[in-house]
Amino acid sequence: MNIEPEQPRVAVSIDALNQLPAMPPVPAANNTFAEPAPAQTSPASEPSRLQQELQSTKDVVVKQAEELQKLKAELESVRRQLADKDAAASKAKPKVAPRKPTATP
Repeated sequence: MNIEPEQPRVAVSIDALNQLPAMPPVPAANNTFAEPAPAQTSPASEPSRLQQELQSTKDVVVKQAEELQKLKAELESVRRQLADKDAAASKAKPKVAPRKPTATP
């Protein structure tokens, strides 16, 4: 039997299936393929739910903006410290003038 990769097939033996022990029915709650039941919301509660979601989203955005400002300030502080450190290091090391080679007899 040749099986093309584009057209896979499954062979099932009816005799082998009949020899399997009977399985108890699986409740719908444990079935991973069951479709979720649509949420029962009244049309009146829909705007208030949307308002709550909008407010919580705004709160998250404000919190993230505050955190971003703190991070920017911290980054600027680190940059200043690094610049000060580089400036102090360059002042501490005196520049050595290159020596002229002496003539050897």
